[in-house]
Amino acid sequence: MHCSSVSSFTPDLSDLLPLPQLLDEKIRRGGKINSAFQRSEYEPLLTEMLTLYIESSLASPLSGNIAVEVNPRSTVGDIINNFLHALQGDASVSGLAVYDKHFNKLDRNASVESQGIQEGTKLYIGCDKSRLFRPVHTVVVSTATIIIAVILFIVATVLFGATGGSVPYDYGIVIDAGSTHTEIFLYYWSGNKDKGTGVFIASGIDPENILRCVNNVTSLVPKEVTLPKLYLGATGGMRLLNISNPKEANLILMTLKYALSTKPVQVQTVDIIQGEDEALFSWISTNFLNKTLKKSQVQDTFGALDLGGASTQYAYAEKKGTEKKFINESETLADPCLPIGFNRTLEAKSFSEKPCVNNKHFSQWLQNDSSISQLFITGASNYTLCKKNLELVLDEMKCEDFGFNQCLRAPKLGHLDTKFMAFSGFYYVVKFLNATGSLEDFIAATNDWCSLTWNEIQQKVSKSELHYVSKYCFAAIYIIELLTSKYGFDSSTWANIEFINQVGGADIGWTLGYMIKATNDIPEESPSPPVIALGIFVPLVIVSVVMIIVAVLILHNHFKRYIHHGHEKLLNI
Repeated sequence: MHCSSVSSFTPDLSDLLPLPQLLDEKIRRGGKINSAFQRSEYEPLLTEMLTLYIESSLASPLSGNIAVEVNPRSTVGDIINNFLHALQGDASVSGLAVYDKHFNKLDRNASVESQGIQEGTKLYIGCDKSRLFRPVHTVVVSTATIIIAVILFIVATVLFGATGGSVPYDYGIVIDAGSTHTEIFLYYWSGNKDKGTGVFIASGIDPENILRCVNNVTSLVPKEVTLPKLYLGATGGMRLLNISNPKEANLILMTLKYALSTKPVQVQTVDIIQGEDEALFSWISTNFLNKTLKKSQVQDTFGALDLGGASTQYAYAEKKGTEKKFINESETLADPCLPIGFNRTLEAKSFSEKPCVNNKHFSQWLQNDSSISQLFITGASNYTLCKKNLELVLDEMKCEDFGFNQCLRAPKLGHLDTKFMAFSGFYYVVKFLNATGSLEDFIAATNDWCSLTWNEIQQKVSKSELHYVSKYCFAAIYIIELLTSKYGFDSSTWANIEFINQVGGADIGWTLGYMIKATNDIPEESPSPPVIALGIFVPLVIVSVVMIIVAVLILHNHFKRYIHHGHEKLLNI
């Protein structure tokens, strides 16, 4: 017979005497036990016999509980033999093992006494390979199952819930082709947008060459996203060129559009931005960066004042103001707005065609003296005369009477209960003169600067800045006259103007407002799918939950039997 599976069947052991009766019988017969146990032939050893209680986990007819006697000096294997002889009269069953109360396997060849077995010890007999199925392993396997199921549940939940739903960024490029320089801006925003409008983080770059700059900017766009949309807007300088020479302006735009189409971008617009649009986009940028676009009350928003190299804009109405030069009827022209010692030579014909110069007096003067081919301009460092000439061209009626085609028309803004942000040219000039305080401080700083000679300026300023600061006397007086005479600001309302160029690290300008408007035409991106699909996630969750429930039930039944068995042992004692 070999070891077989466990069964709940209990053999009929009614022919065996209980232990107390065995002891009484032993005493009554003079120390001899007449039972089913096989005895040693040496009578002196009988007094050393140990009575053990054996519980069998074997199948019928070897299952159940029984008492056996063994010699302390016999082996553990003799316990198995005595057990088998007691039940079936032979020891032909192989593959059995003896376990102690802790279910530790005892050495079959070791002596009984060496294993610490004493009178009344309870032992267990089962298949030698049944160690894997002991109660202690039930706890281990069930606990491991619960841990694995919990890990499976957590991993499935994380892979489904935490990985999906991200929306890729959209990218857009806006090129500001101004009169004095070109700037290119790379904008990116979350593809799902906010109420249909992208929220941006901007990187402004001042390139020497538009195409080379586009290459630099596109290298910042991740390769896995779609090609960025590109918008080129030409401003004041191109507006003036379009007035004086529309064919040349159109040729420049067509050339740019063709060249840009060869780059890794989606060219959307290459056009001239009108003054009113530039003002509107600047206003959008200003209030977007200040987070005032979502407020319903008009007085909560900021006005926008922009001064470029060839135009100035305000936020409330169309305006096409341009920088004006006052010219005397002389071949050698003294410019009161330039510093003494600063000289330059201009071609008379090309200079006369500029919209800001072309008036009836200047044209008539050149027609009367056709020999004039060049104009020699020399600085005069005269604050008073420069201011007087600017007052002349900024006065709308006098400007028209003087024969200028482009005269500034602007409403009074100073009386409005609105905070304004002045940027670009406003900011650079005021900051350079360190006159961000009162109107009087700005006027005094401008007067001091306009009194300097060119040599004095060269000693104060680095060479890289000389090209710009040579015009700062004119620019500062122009700003004063523009803000006071035209826009209506005075000493009491000057504090309503904040000279600033950035908000939250982002440049204020028309490009951001243009990009915000353009996002309304860009479709939203779909969220990315999770790592595992819903059809996989649900079965994984169900499997993990079932594993936990089954393991918990097994543990519950195990501990219930263990506690019940402990109570039986206490009662037997």
